[in-house]
Amino acid sequence: MLRDRPLASTRDWLAPLALSLPLVMIAAPRANAATSCAALLGAKYETATVTSAVSVPAGTFKLPSGQSVTNAPAFCKLSILMTPTSDSTINVDLWLPTTTWNHRFLAMGNGGYAGGTALAYPDMIFRLQGGYAVAETDMGTAPSTGTDGDALIGHPEKWVDWGYRATHLMTTTSHQIIAAFYGQAASKSYFSGCSTGGQQALMEAQKYPLDYDGILGGDPANNRTHAHVVAIWNYGHLHAKPDSLLTSSQIQMVTDSIVAACAVKSGGLATDTFLTDPRRCNWDPGALLCSSATSTNCLNADQVTALRANYNGPVNPRTGGQIFTGSVRGSENDGNFGMNNQESQAEPEFDSLFKWVFGATWQWSTFDFDQNVA
Repeated sequence: MLRDRPLASTRDWLAPLALSLPLVMIAAPRANAATSCAALLGAKYETATVTSAVSVPAGTFKLPSGQSVTNAPAFCKLSILMTPTSDSTINVDLWLPTTTWNHRFLAMGNGGYAGGTALAYPDMIFRLQGGYAVAETDMGTAPSTGTDGDALIGHPEKWVDWGYRATHLMTTTSHQIIAAFYGQAASKSYFSGCSTGGQQALMEAQKYPLDYDGILGGDPANNRTHAHVVAIWNYGHLHAKPDSLLTSSQIQMVTDSIVAACAVKSGGLATDTFLTDPRRCNWDPGALLCSSATSTNCLNADQVTALRANYNGPVNPRTGGQIFTGSVRGSENDGNFGMNNQESQAEPEFDSLFKWVFGATWQWSTFDFDQNVA
């Protein structure tokens, strides 16, 4: 994930732009008086309130997740509650290094439907150790979890918070608090996130391009409606018949066969255990079709049909139009839209979004790929 990489790459991207701009002499802004961490408790910023302000000494720090870190810098640990609407409850963690600040602000993205359990505390402490003032939000979706957003059924304002509002308000509020705490604004501001964090990155870039100087968006979950249709499509075909579902060993067998057939074709080496460019691979599941009912280490006809549907991706049955791209060959063990964990799942991953539209009693098996997408 991109958010696990050093942020130096952002500065590298921005450097050519900086060199191309005309040189303009600008007077340095006058610094305001800094505010102590304790003094921030109860501070109000538009629709936000600081609900907790704790000065954490350098040394061993126990993360909210329970993990202990031995070399944490001294920092001001803030909890912020934002309520832009009567049905909004957006939580933000903002950690401000007290002696090691590099004058930069980094906001981090979340995952899935977010929620309080999805905050990446290890990543936050890692960025804090790099000198960044760092923030992350639960996107206002608690008590939802990363893969279960059923709690948001009937709460459209919370959908808006998750869609873009929580990220923007986290950003503007953090800018204000940083200026108050340090007595000066951050010299640079960055956003980094993957998956839903990539969605946050794209929404920030498109709706609020002035919020950040640089944005890193990895595997962004864009076009949510069509992207989530993939989960319904894949799950439905893998559960179409009693013999459609693959075992974990069969899934690995499929991947191994794909890599053997396409590692070189995709631009890699024969010894590679992955594909360099999966688009060059046209491997067909029929290559593993069992020759008889007693054959082993092979796939039955129903499994071959299910796999072909997964690779082809969802299509409109009436028009034949492609709704979204199919699964990439070699990605069979992907944790979300791949084929693993399907046996233990009672319903498709991330299907809460459909319940927001069709109601709590909606069933995945009733989805009409012609009418219901719209």
